[in-house]
This record gives sequence, structure tokens and C-alpha cells, in this order.
Amino acid sequence: MAFAVIIIFLAMNLGVGLWQPKSARLKKNTTASEEISDYFTAGRSVTSWVMGLTVACTIISGGSLIATPSLIYAKGLVGAAWQNNGLWYGVLGTAVLGKRLTTLGNRFKVSSISELLGIRYGQLTRMITGVLLFFILFANVATQYSGSARVLETVSGWSYQSCVIVIGAVMTLYIAFGGAKAQSWTNVLQAIFMTLGLVIIAVVALNKIGLVDMISAMDAANPELVRMPGVDNYLDIPRFISYGLILMAVVGIGSPSAQARFLATKPGTNFKPAIILGSFAIILWYPCMYISGMAASVMLPDLSSPDLAFPQLAVTTLSPILAGISLAGVLGATMSTATALILTASAAVTNDIAAKWSHKLSPKRVKALLIISTFIVSLGSVLASLNPPDLLIEISAFATGSLGCIFTPMFLGMCYFPSSTKTGVLTGSLTGAIIVIAGYAFDYQNPMGFHVIGWGLIIGSLLTIIVSKLTKHSDDEVIEAFYTDGEVIDLKK
Repeated sequence: MAFAVIIIFLAMNLGVGLWQPKSARLKKNTTASEEISDYFTAGRSVTSWVMGLTVACTIISGGSLIATPSLIYAKGLVGAAWQNNGLWYGVLGTAVLGKRLTTLGNRFKVSSISELLGIRYGQLTRMITGVLLFFILFANVATQYSGSARVLETVSGWSYQSCVIVIGAVMTLYIAFGGAKAQSWTNVLQAIFMTLGLVIIAVVALNKIGLVDMISAMDAANPELVRMPGVDNYLDIPRFISYGLILMAVVGIGSPSAQARFLATKPGTNFKPAIILGSFAIILWYPCMYISGMAASVMLPDLSSPDLAFPQLAVTTLSPILAGISLAGVLGATMSTATALILTASAAVTNDIAAKWSHKLSPKRVKALLIISTFIVSLGSVLASLNPPDLLIEISAFATGSLGCIFTPMFLGMCYFPSSTKTGVLTGSLTGAIIVIAGYAFDYQNPMGFHVIGWGLIIGSLLTIIVSKLTKHSDDEVIEAFYTDGEVIDLKK
């Protein structure tokens, strides 16, 4: 019965996606550029409240719904201390950049984040960020497939690898034909299932074992589960600051897949409803994840993988129908984030890396290019997720941290600091990303107790400021139009 609920949920998403003809079908008398823009920005028609749920769903991924309970299951309550920062990072991104990116997106009529960066900092920046987005997003999309596969594995009895392949095939089809408009509206459906699923499992777990009894049982099993720095010294104070506070700031401000959603927002949108609704959803979702991880630690202490904590808790404590709803919520979170990630990667290919070629194609061929680029991203992510690490949070943090170190200085400079230069943002952003990538590659993540993501953002941001002060703006940068109010500007890109 749980499996049937999941199948129905997937069918509902496909139905909603295919119901959006403007984002899924060719129009008459249109150009390649218009088709690309409509596909990636939904005709700039998304309302504030839909945007709030879209950004919340994009950030709170299926990897989060699997990874947060598994982190608490494996490392203890310090996982909640780490993830508590997530209560504000969605608000941070929306409040700091939402209105500015909506204004700039409508002003310059861009189809991707890299295109907007290219106008401000030159076409070399557009190309570099497009290539980086395409490759690094593989890692983050892989966490979504892996989390979905864990859910399907729990209710189907299939092998993990088989579940990855099935999920990859289904989600590739959904994403390829969805477009930005379908993605926004399916996010509403997915947010409903996420909320229902998380609340149901948290209420049932608390009813079976009270919160105080959960903590007492965890303390009796292993005192490190309820004390800092957690099991295996997971989260000491320097790591909490650098890996928690700084990473969440990176997620909130420097997430290209989340910030790209603002390009689809209606001109003149009031962002207060988006901030309020997105904040309410996140504040409700996270405590439910914590309770799930705690309950699994007490009730299911011998799981083969921490990532099975949430799925197995749902199957063993809920009725089949309720278990199906809870697990469909995980799939919904996965689908929302994967859609955003892959749309961003597809935009990097079709609208940025191959811009000079793709915009000269016929609309029909552009649609084919969109599907092919989606297929390539999805296939690479499926392969990357066949042998995931023990904790999905690690691969997710790597992808998020490296992208955040690249884009946080760029986004802030583009939106608020006219003095930032192309040389400055490229030097700082690429240095920050190299620090994160090298730290993970050589397993050197805690110099002086500070996580490499913290070092990457701090050093990268400082270099951006210093190098910008020492260099001049290049001839291909657009300055004044980014920092003045006005209507749509007819600008050659």
C-alpha cells in the first residue's frame, strides 16, 4: 500500500508537470532565445507565495529529509545544532537577494544566473561559471537520487542500485518536460506532501516515545549522542561556526539553483509573503526531522546505514498509507531540488556554455538540446550516486560549499557593490572553491579546527575585496545599469 501511494504521488507530479503547456510545448512564431527563456524562467510569471514555497523546497531537499535524521542517528543531537542554522538560511537568501535578482532578471531579460553574471562581469565570467555549475551540480543532484533510492528501496525490496536507476529514469523524464513553470507548481504539491509526511511521523513518534524519554534513552545507549561535540568529536565549536553558520550563509546566499528561481518571479513582486511562507515551512519541517532521527536512534538502533533512519522509521511505525505519504514527502523534496539543480545545469549548457550556437538554432532543435543536456546531467548523477558515502550530508556539503564559495561573493558584488571587479570576483570565488575542493580531495577539512568551507568563504571573500580594490573594471563590464532604478534596459549581452 505504501508503494501504491508513492506511485500515485509520482503520477500526480507528472500530471501537474504536463498540465503546464507553456513550459513543455513549443509555441508558434517564436525564437530560440524566447523558448530558452520561457523554459528556464516560466515567462517570469511566478507569484510571491509560490516563490516562497519553491525556494524552501529547493533548499530543503530530499537529501535533507534523509540526511538530517541520519546525521542525528549517527552523530547525536549535535546534528540538530548543526542543522538549526537551516531555520534562517532560506530567509536569508530570499531577503538579501530575492528582490534584487527579480529586478535585475526582468531588467536584462536573462534566462540564467550565469548570463546575468556575464553582463555584469563579462562573458568570460559567464563561461567559467557555466562550466563550474555543470560539473559541480553532478555531486548535488547525486544526493537527491541517492535519497530517493533509499525511499524506494525501503518499500519495494529492490536493490539500491536498481532503485537509483529507476528513480533516475523517472526523474529525467519529469525534469526534461517540466520546465520552470511546471517546477514551480509541482513544488506546491510537493510542499504539501512534505509537510504532511514530516508532521505525521513526528506526531506518531512522540506519541510512542515522549521527547524526554527519547533523550534519556539516547543518553543511556551512548552519552555522546546527547552531548557536544557528538559521536567521534563531530561538531566542536570551531567546526560549528565554520561548518554550520558559514555553510548555511553560503546556502542561503550562494545557492545558484535557489537564486535562479527568482529570475522567474513577476516584476514588482512583494517578497514579504515569500519570506513569511518560506520561513513558516522551514521552521515546521526541521524540528520534525530532528524528532525522526531521535526516534530512529531509540527504536531502530541496528540499521545497516544511517540513511535508512527516516524510511525505516516510517515503515515500522506508521500504517501503510501514512508511511506512503511520509515517504512521498521525501520524494517530493528530492524532486523539487533535483528539478532546480538540473534546470540550472541545463541552463548552463544551453544558455551559457553553448550560447553563441544554441540561440541560432530553430526552436525545435533548442528543445532537443534542452532534453539532451538534461539527460547528460541526470546520467552523470545516476552514476555518481551508485556508491554513495555513508552520510549523504558529506557529499551534499561538498557540492553546496564549493558552489557557495564561488557564487556568494559574485552575487553580493553583482547586487550591491559597484566597486567589485571581474578580476576581483573571479580571483576570490575560484580561490574559495579550490580551497573547498582540495580540502575534500585530500581529506584535510579542519585546519586550526576550522572547516575548509569556512576557510573557503572567508579567504575567497577577502580576496574579492582586496583584488577589486587593486584592479580596474574591464571594458566588457556593465556597472551603472546594475545599481540604478529604472525600467527594462535594452542591452546587448
